[in-house]
Order: sequence, then C-alpha cells, then structure tokens
Amino acid sequence: MKISIIIPTLNEVNFLSTTLKRINSSSTDSSKVEVLVIDSGSSDETVNEAIKSRLCKIHQHPELKGEKYAILNQGVKYATGDIYLFLDADTLLPSGFDLSIKQTLSEGYDGGAFEFKLDGKKWGLRVIELANRLRYRLGQRYYGDQGVFCSKTAFEQAGGYPNKPILESAYFCSALKKNGKLKLIKQPIITSSRRFERSKLGPIWVLTVDTWIFLLDKFGFKNEKFGRYYWSVNDQR
Repeated sequence: MKISIIIPTLNEVNFLSTTLKRINSSSTDSSKVEVLVIDSGSSDETVNEAIKSRLCKIHQHPELKGEKYAILNQGVKYATGDIYLFLDADTLLPSGFDLSIKQTLSEGYDGGAFEFKLDGKKWGLRVIELANRLRYRLGQRYYGDQGVFCSKTAFEQAGGYPNKPILESAYFCSALKKNGKLKLIKQPIITSSRRFERSKLGPIWVLTVDTWIFLLDKFGFKNEKFGRYYWSVNDQR
C-alpha cells in the first residue's frame, strides 16, 4: 500500500525542509510514500524550498488561502496512494510512521492519528499537552497537528473535509467514525510550539482561548463566526 502525505503550506520556509527530511528518514520504505505540498500563496521562499528539496511534489493554489479544508481536499485530487496522511508543515513524524499506519489499517481501523506532543520545554506546554490529550481522547476528534490519516475508501465515504474554517480535522474525524472506527497511535508526533510561545500572555492564555473555542463548538455555536475570529488572532505568518 502506498501512502500519500498531503501538506498544506503558507509561508512555512522555516519548517518545511526539516519536515520533508524527517518524512524521508522516518519511513521504512520511501518508495511507497509520496509527498504532496499544496501551497496557498506563500510570499516567502516556501515554494522554492519545496522544489529545491526534491522530496515532494508542489502544487500552488493561492485562490484557496485561508481555507484549509479546501486545501486538504485539493491535495487528495493529486494523490495516487491507497492511504492519505494529512500533515502540518511544522510537524515531525515518528520513526516507522508508515508501518504503524499500515498496521493500524490492517487491524480493521479506517483511520486515526498520532499522540500529540509539542517541541518546546516550558512547563506550560506540558499542561497544554495533557489538556489536549484528555480532550481528543473523550470523543476521538483528532486535530490537524496530530497527523490524521485514513484509507482512500474511508475518505470518500466521509465525503472529504467539511467546509469549516476551524476544527476541520475534528469534524472530519467525526465523519470518518460514522462509517468505521479510528485508532490513536501512541507514538508521539512532534509539532512546533510556536503558536503557544509567541503570545505575550503566555502558553496558558492560548490554551484558555483554545478551550473557549472548543466549548463554543461543543455547545453548538456557529463554527464560522468564531473560526474566522480565531484565525485573525492566530495567523501571524
């Protein structure tokens, strides 16, 4: 089985090269892994970095800027694999990730994600890890920085990523669960802590805002309204 890794980018030159190299070094059979970078209008050297690396295929869709769900769905259109893995550009996969995914699907699961871990060392980041782990264990609604994956068939049955400006991966996981079952791979995937550390009010404040967003969504408030506000505050690239 072949794995298609789909990476959305927007001004990720500081992270993309490391992520691509980690994919190459962590896979057990790189010939069975294809990497697709879908760029949504970077103004830095992200596209050139992707081309220079020779570790991926780059597709540019500036018209999709700000619509991550659409970027991920667009990436699937270029994929030739039997399995899809959706990966953030600042997130590092664990060793043997491809074997772990294939083993999970062979056990009868339709998809899943990896354990969440941040790369920073501040104590507040450990609190965030714990809070997030509790949250996604409650309902198996995994997040974009956990490397959500699924079979091609499961993706099609779920109807792809839903039109949501935020929490698109969580909603996608809910759709996947309607037709099958998901598994959390306990190997940690390591994502950048930049979003939490760049806040002047500290990581715990960012966690508080995230929790507020989670609760608004949980109690049925319109995702579109608070989603656009969330990104206006957090998208500082």
